Amino acid sequence: MEIFYNSKFVNNNAFLKPSETQIKPQIKFSFENNKLYTLLMYDPDSVYGNRFHWIVTNIINDVKNGEDVLLYTGPAPPPKTGTHRYIFELYEQENINNNVNIEERNISMNFVKKMLSIGEPISTFRFISRNESGGRRTKRAKTKGKRTKGIRTKGIRTKGIRTKLQKRY
Repeated sequence: MEIFYNSKFVNNNAFLKPSETQIKPQIKFSFENNKLYTLLMYDPDSVYGNRFHWIVTNIINDVKNGEDVLLYTGPAPPPKTGTHRYIFELYEQENINNNVNIEERNISMNFVKKMLSIGEPISTFRFISRNESGGRRTKRAKTKGKRTKGIRTKGIRTKGIRTKLQKRY
């Protein structure tokens, strides 16, 4: 299986920025005539467990001819969650999958495989990605002699109005 994002060939296990993967990829494979296929794309490293990004069934000769059970959504790993693997798996189908309705994206692989009646993948491809911000916090400007809560400036507090010269009795 070969994957192309924005008409650019992607090597297996390559790193891709989320911004490079927001448009549905092109999938090339030597599909056999008169056979049906299913394509799954998922992120096993999602914060909420396995997350499906795309499910296509009843593929004949080209992924474009299949039925999108779950529409494509590009990777968007949250900040500070590290590297995520995005995996494509292609399966042969025994029969046409009619009336398959999957709306939830965070579901187990076993549930999906059982629902679609598929076994082991015949082709697998993966790439990795991470949040583009890198999860770094931006530095806040320091305010010299000022606080945001109970603002204090050189001996004068505005909250509870007290000056340096006043004594506590």
